Amino acid sequence: MNKKFLLATLAGFVGNVVAYYVLEELLLKTYMKDNIYGPANVGEGGSFILPLIAVLVMALVMAYVYPKGYEGGTPLAEGTRLGLLMGIFFSVPFALFFTMMFSIAFGPTIVLILVSLLEILVMGLLVGLTYGELKATD
Repeated sequence: MNKKFLLATLAGFVGNVVAYYVLEELLLKTYMKDNIYGPANVGEGGSFILPLIAVLVMALVMAYVYPKGYEGGTPLAEGTRLGLLMGIFFSVPFALFFTMMFSIAFGPTIVLILVSLLEILVMGLLVGLTYGELKATD
């Protein structure tokens, strides 16, 4: 493991946690509770550590994948591309699974996809910005 990998992992992890807090605890808390978590009968007070472990694993994967998929663009463009791709690969199946498991309406499912996508996009942006521009030897 190198220093950039560890810093990118940390940046992605922190960025995702901050994005989650802003989106799901400040801006959309009531909406998420009333339209997603309430109908799913998901109560507050669940495990605090398990979601953080999942986010850390995702940050590790994204920090690992970033240099392998780097195509020579700016860190902003490459981080955005990584965040969008990983966000789509994660948020769509996650939201559809959650919807089918708990009978969530279509509108809230779209919101869940977009919120998850934005959180992962922030993670990808920070991973990309942390790595910066890579050379062929990186």
